[in-house]
Amino acid sequence: EQYPGHRSPHDKTNYTFGIVTEKLISNKFSINSGLAYSNADYTGTYYCAVCFYPANYIIIPENFKLRFLEIPISARYYFLNKKKLLLFADAGFINAFTIENQLEEKKYLLSGKVGLGVGYKLFKNYIFEVSSGYKMSLTNFYEDTDYKQKVFKVMFGIKREL
Repeated sequence: EQYPGHRSPHDKTNYTFGIVTEKLISNKFSINSGLAYSNADYTGTYYCAVCFYPANYIIIPENFKLRFLEIPISARYYFLNKKKLLLFADAGFINAFTIENQLEEKKYLLSGKVGLGVGYKLFKNYIFEVSSGYKMSLTNFYEDTDYKQKVFKVMFGIKREL
């Protein structure tokens, strides 16, 4: 809203870890899905430009726990798929189900994601990957707000080819 609201300075370092499976459709294209645990904790401060507070009233930032069980679904395109080096782009969706949310609002959040990455084949069946990506929620998470998660992330992983 214009006058009362909730401000978040995004001062928390969050993380996600999980397992992803990849099914190659061709040498250049694959589909991916998996299961992950995500910590999206944040600090927030309530504000109200039109409210009247007592002179000694202090507004203190609050820490909010926000944890999800995520099921990502994405497609990957390989620009380069050589013997040792891989260059790729990802795009897809993340279905996030609330595990812990202090505000007890919605239990589900749908997000879109895009990213770019590079992989290097270490051994016969193992690939080390580094990628960056952007994730933004497509649905509102809290009632009567326009709260959207917008996350830039860096990912590291080891992939085993079967």
